[in-house]
Order: sequence, then C-alpha cells, then structure tokens
Amino acid sequence: MLNYIKSTKKPVKNLSSEDLKKLQQDPSITSFSSQGEILKLPFTLESKNLESKNYSAISSLPIQTAAADNRVRINPTTTYPYNAIAQIDYTDGTYGYSCTGWFVDKNTVVTAAHCVYDTYNNKFYQAWYVYPAENGTQLPYGGMASTTAYVTSSWQLANPPDADSIYYKDVQYDFAVINLSSSINHPNYLTINTNPQVNNNIFSVGYPADKGFMSNGSYYYYMYGSSGNISKIENNTITHTAYVTPGMSGGPIMLTSNWNAVSLNSTSSWGIAFSTVSKNFILTWGAQNN
Repeated sequence: MLNYIKSTKKPVKNLSSEDLKKLQQDPSITSFSSQGEILKLPFTLESKNLESKNYSAISSLPIQTAAADNRVRINPTTTYPYNAIAQIDYTDGTYGYSCTGWFVDKNTVVTAAHCVYDTYNNKFYQAWYVYPAENGTQLPYGGMASTTAYVTSSWQLANPPDADSIYYKDVQYDFAVINLSSSINHPNYLTINTNPQVNNNIFSVGYPADKGFMSNGSYYYYMYGSSGNISKIENNTITHTAYVTPGMSGGPIMLTSNWNAVSLNSTSSWGIAFSTVSKNFILTWGAQNN
C-alpha cells in the first residue's frame, strides 16, 4: 500500500486548517474528498425521529454480545449478491487496517466513513485496496487501488470521545464512497433501498477480522454473513440484531427479500438508515469518477 501511495499521481490531500475552519463555518459545504475537493451539494442530512438526547458513546467496532454468533461463511463468493461485496485494506501510513465495502455501480464502492476518514484526528487514511468477492487466498476479481474517497462534512464535524468510539447521533453520517479508476467495470453491484421498516428481515455481510489468516506475509479473509431483523429506526439510524464484529464495518445490511442494501455496518448493532438524501450523496460522489 505504501508503495502505491508513493507511486500514484493522486496522493491523498488532507484539508488544511483553513479548509477545516471553512467546513465549520459554512453550512453549504456538505462533503469533501481525499483529493482536497470541497463540494457544495444541494442537499443536507437532517436528523429525524430522535427520541432521546442521551448520546452515550459506544465503541465503533465492539463484538456484539447481546446476540448469539450466528455468522455463516459465504462460499462460493462469486454468486450474487456476494460478488458485489469486497474486502478492503487501508493504511494510516504506519499501520494497516481492514474493512468491508460493496459496489453501488461499476467503479464506486460504498463503505463506512470510519474506514475512510479518521474523525478523531481529522485526517483521511492514505490508500484503499479493494478485493471484490475475496475468499481467503482466492481473489476472483483481483485487486483495485484508490486514493480518492468522499465523506460528508457532518462526519468530519463529529466529535467522538476517543479514536475507537462513535456517538449514536453520528451513526447517520458513517457512510462513504471510494472511487475507483474510470477504467474499472465491475459487473456486480447492489441497489440502495431507502425505505427500511421495523421487523424487516436482514442479512449483514462482511469480512470479520477474527476469521482472517496470514499466508506468505499477507492477511486474507473469508466472507461471513449474519441474519437478523431491524428492531428500531430513529435519527436516520437502524438498530438491528445481526451479529457484527471488527472487519465487517462498511459491509452491506441487505433485505433478505430482494438483497437491496438498506444500511451498512457501523457499530455492532447500528447502521445508517439509507434515505433519499444519503443515496443522493452516494450517487453524486460516484458520478465524479465517470
């Protein structure tokens, strides 16, 4: 990853202190990219149906202890919808990390914002390697690298209590896009559904870190899924009963009825409830690489 960062013609450009100040002062700035691009889009996310102002912090990546571990390995990974899901490696320049993402079109990958932008230290991670349908050492579609990603300014303005935590009120902003090269033409992608309902049956998919292994000096992962249902929707956020663990962050939460993505893994039991507005952000960001 570090070699790719050094060789790329598009290194990550973190915003200056002046740019960060602009984000705080100008509400018309709604999102920005790892290439230093500031976007003023005609839509903003607004909290809805917030029942409580008790914004307790919980870890972004805790193991779900309230639910039984019902994860099942997905094998093969080359059938739909699993061939639209990808394992993602990324770095902060010193350490490597792992998340999950999914294609929303031929060269746009949706993932969690905390896999793209470190809101505690106010900086983008430096590179993302995307491996669609990874199945251990089997990489049926190879790997794709990128240094271009987008998050909302609302995510940047979040103020978590520590580097590994997120406030409930900020889960609605925990979504991002990684733009791959315009030459990429991945054939499989998911549809975003903006109408999640309480009691919908869901299937959460990702690449859990506890199922990873090392081979020839590199880490590889297996895809796993967990069934559950949506137990609550408020503040543009769903609470669900699927079993989500570290490494699954960013993976899709899909309706079992049609495999549409209604959310993504943010914490062990929370994820954004996709709306028309969040979908517009994703599609607009994705259009930047076409």
